[in-house]
Amino acid sequence: MGSVVEHAAETARVLLDLVDLAAGDLVDVFPPSGLNLVTSFSTGKAAGGAQGMFLTGTIAGIDTPVCVLAVAARWPLFQSFFVQEYLTETWSTPASIGLEGKIAAGYAHMFDSLRPLVWNGLATVARVPGFTAYYPLLVVGMGPGGPLAQLLTLELRPGRAGPGGAAPATSPASAIGGYSFSTPPFGDGAFAASAARALPPATAALFRCNAEGLDFYPSSAGMPAGFTYSGTAKPCQGRIPPIDTPWLDRTPAFYQTAYGQPLPALPENGTLDVTPPGFNRDLAYTLSCLCADVYARRQHPELGISPPLGCRRVADVLVGGVLWATLYKGPFGAAVAIRGPVSWTESLSLYGNGTLKEYLGAREALVLTDLTAFHVKFHKALLDTLSDNATVLTGKGDGNLISVVVSIQLVLDPKHPLQRDGVFNFTLTGTVTRQDDGTVAGVLSTHCTGYNIFEDYDSHDTNYTVTGLVVCNFTGKISKYGTIERDSLGRGSDVQGTFTGDLLYRGTVLRTFNANVYGFFDVATYVTGHDYGGALAALSAVRLKAPDVEHCPHLMALYGFGTVRFCDEAYVSKHYNKIAEFSYQLIRRNDVIAGNGGPLAMAPLPSLIHLSGGILSPLNSTTGHALALYASLLNPQLSGSPQAVAEQPRDRE
Repeated sequence: MGSVVEHAAETARVLLDLVDLAAGDLVDVFPPSGLNLVTSFSTGKAAGGAQGMFLTGTIAGIDTPVCVLAVAARWPLFQSFFVQEYLTETWSTPASIGLEGKIAAGYAHMFDSLRPLVWNGLATVARVPGFTAYYPLLVVGMGPGGPLAQLLTLELRPGRAGPGGAAPATSPASAIGGYSFSTPPFGDGAFAASAARALPPATAALFRCNAEGLDFYPSSAGMPAGFTYSGTAKPCQGRIPPIDTPWLDRTPAFYQTAYGQPLPALPENGTLDVTPPGFNRDLAYTLSCLCADVYARRQHPELGISPPLGCRRVADVLVGGVLWATLYKGPFGAAVAIRGPVSWTESLSLYGNGTLKEYLGAREALVLTDLTAFHVKFHKALLDTLSDNATVLTGKGDGNLISVVVSIQLVLDPKHPLQRDGVFNFTLTGTVTRQDDGTVAGVLSTHCTGYNIFEDYDSHDTNYTVTGLVVCNFTGKISKYGTIERDSLGRGSDVQGTFTGDLLYRGTVLRTFNANVYGFFDVATYVTGHDYGGALAALSAVRLKAPDVEHCPHLMALYGFGTVRFCDEAYVSKHYNKIAEFSYQLIRRNDVIAGNGGPLAMAPLPSLIHLSGGILSPLNSTTGHALALYASLLNPQLSGSPQAVAEQPRDRE
């Protein structure tokens, strides 16, 4: 047995059991054995849903009766309240705490709203027998509530004065211990250092318990300059879960594995309220696994994670050097899978200050401002990735003439994806014959500044190698009559067949070239995403179906999983509805993140498919948002769904 100032695994286990209770609706609270609820309190949406409860009793690892203060912030209210500028703007540490340095303005505001409620709660605790005077006090918080737990631990350390009124004159804590789980930096170095000095080891301790390298919510990446972690680090060591997705990694149930508890099984046998025409449940499961694969590789790039069975990765979509999406090939055709944020700062960077603005040519239709700015970069990176390889068009004999004709068709098409700001990213090789020399040179010089002609290049010269090079070697004959025999063309492969001049000039060879070298053009392609990844998927799907966009993937369907709200009704009705026919948005009824419209009442996307099941799983925590839950509920091997993942999609006109 020990005291509240000594970190203990058995104490941490009990405190983790209080986290979801404190973050819930505070109605019908059933605390763990040995503890009794004394009182609860809530600030409401004006202060980010900050709330909590006091409990008294006995707790494992502590040798005397204790009072426990469990604090939290309700996720939907916190996400709506805590905008980007509340992190970047800093205020002086609250005067009542008596420390140096500055903290994020949002948390300073939440603390100011919470403080009088906490002190009034202590007055209620004083009416409990055995807690009328001084007693050991534990404080716990997690995720959004982690910084609040730290601030309240500092506020209530022994000897600190109360706000007056009905509250105790000074803190009733004889000793105090704070446990903050999954807690990001929220203050500068001066605050962290001052907090450390203010905690005498004999009477006060503050433990920061993060699952480092597993839970990326509290990551310091993207934090304001000078921000640093506060509290004594007590890392939580655990194992990567079977389906590694962010919202699972930040649950109390996952953190319990660091203290010897098994990870609860993911729920199975999910049911759908509707199955609209064209929807394929097993395909939905596969696409959810692809999104999970992107998450896992973003979080653990060093592990060499294999793609889902039957699928292969073709290319990654990077924005600012960071992985956001991956292009896949599989029995279903092709897919673009887009992840959501893995950290608090990534999420804030997309939500921004919660404002909406006109999106591109959307006129009065509005989309989240910062999401709009990011999507412009993302969509360009997506299109660039589809054709990001240096390309060589080559051939011998008639094959060379075929490559010449294709090159002419490329340069005459200003919207072809090989074009980069007016310069084509390809090289024409082989001997240019006399009869077409002037034509090719003239066309290329007029329309393109990025071509090269190698007069005597041997297309089979194995010494000609470039990383990422796509070599398109045309072979065959040009005859009056002929057919095109499509081959699976990849890097260093050949386009084979016999081509007629008529077919060449009608673009048949070019279409074959697009479909095989750039496998996402004119090929059935699905776009899918989770969380803000679902929002990015929706925005890109609308752009890909715009009438002025050519040479884009042949969009078969959009599948979203727990897609957050990101636009107004006007955007849905004027733009998104153009793809609603083949848009399938899956949402769990208890997914409060996807269902959160925010203070601006952002609109839900149409074509919602409600996925039920697993409502009692502890892995829901208080959000029900983890992609792992969606994937497990859809898993046909667990639900007995008869549809085949390998079913070939129907073409859409």
